[in-house]
Amino acid sequence: MFASNLNQKIAQRYFNIFLLPAVQDNIFKFKKLNYHLYMAVKKAMFKISAFFKGFLLPLAETASTREAVIIGSILHKMSINALDVAAALVKMTTYEYRLGNGYFIKVLLSKRYSLPTIVLDALVNYMCKTGMAENTGEVVMGEYGEIAADVKEMPVMWHQTVLTLVQCYRAYFSVD
Repeated sequence: MFASNLNQKIAQRYFNIFLLPAVQDNIFKFKKLNYHLYMAVKKAMFKISAFFKGFLLPLAETASTREAVIIGSILHKMSINALDVAAALVKMTTYEYRLGNGYFIKVLLSKRYSLPTIVLDALVNYMCKTGMAENTGEVVMGEYGEIAADVKEMPVMWHQTVLTLVQCYRAYFSVD
């Protein structure tokens, strides 16, 4: 009711101040989302730019894996404007990599929209930046006597997101 009657700015504030904390608390307490809150989030997506700015992007910064999977299922089911998806993806590439925002990127990429080259460049740079092995400074002897640095392994979600990026846009990455 609020999403349909309010303008974009007030709807965005409502999503950020009331809907987002209610959804997070419900998921934290019950490990799943109440049907009524699920439908409220689904209805909120009819004002998609306010939803992204007031709900999804703040959630993506700190989302747990459970929150990401639940909200990602709603994102997967709903139709979203390609330009709004592109703007959200570019904004998510500025965040530190976590499983939550990695899952949101994967879900939005799996919708297979034709994205601008700038968005693709930002995604490739982000995945390369986050996928670089971080050197912890410890030196480890390899199996054959070589010296190997102790590196941080990326989670499976990162690999799935890269695979989704490549599968959806392999025409952009094809080498002649």
